[in-house]
Amino acid sequence: MSELKETKELLTFGVKLVDEIYDVTADGKVTAMEAFQSGFSLFKSGKTGIEGIKEVGVELQEATQEQLDSLKDWFANEFEIANDNVEAMIELALDTAVHLLKSAFMFQKLRKEGTKDFAGIENIEDVLRTLDAIDSTSI
Repeated sequence: MSELKETKELLTFGVKLVDEIYDVTADGKVTAMEAFQSGFSLFKSGKTGIEGIKEVGVELQEATQEQLDSLKDWFANEFEIANDNVEAMIELALDTAVHLLKSAFMFQKLRKEGTKDFAGIENIEDVLRTLDAIDSTSI
């Protein structure tokens, strides 16, 4: 756990997601080739980032200050982020990935069950608890 491996993988997915969306839509046009290339690029980081999402909360709760500082340094270097923006960017990348998962869950739940009861889903812990409670075969 000392490496915060799952947290780094989820952060990587969040950053790549935002970067791909920005790059593909920057000119105001999205071609089929751009969409395909972006989807392929995101698939690898998404699969890796999402597979360990249940560990992220535990990693962050159990992390020492030294590990959190190391995470900030890794993030700044990995994504060429100015140090004064690192904490905000880490929060944004995690929020982006979690909101994507929350949206996917909500979409599928509405599609399959027609329910609109998402009042209890507010943060990563709620998303993870909800995902644990759902039988994956029902989605």
